[in-house]
Amino acid sequence: MDGPAFHRAAELLELCKKRDSYYSFQLKSNLTPYDQCLSEMANLTALIMKSWSQRQRTIIRLYTECEKQEIVANKLDITQQAVSDALRSAYWRQVMEAHNLINTLLDKSDIGLLD
Repeated sequence: MDGPAFHRAAELLELCKKRDSYYSFQLKSNLTPYDQCLSEMANLTALIMKSWSQRQRTIIRLYTECEKQEIVANKLDITQQAVSDALRSAYWRQVMEAHNLINTLLDKSDIGLLD
């Protein structure tokens, strides 16, 4: 296990440890502000997700599976309003939008990850 990609990955992992963050991206294009923006967006969503309670995680998991608040409420024997409140307090919509944007940006062929 040697080579430029391995060494750069080790540097990025060290940077994550130093900054107490989860993600650090460096794309082929070496667009440093773009890399930083992508890294910070990923880290902010991870921090939000880390703050979720077990109840919020359960509600979010079920909601992600069935996409109906009423079904989640019935499965957990709670009200639809309780499901809605849990999703809102977890910033679920914003986190999912950020995840989708991150995935879209990483999938772009002209920006792809370092080899």
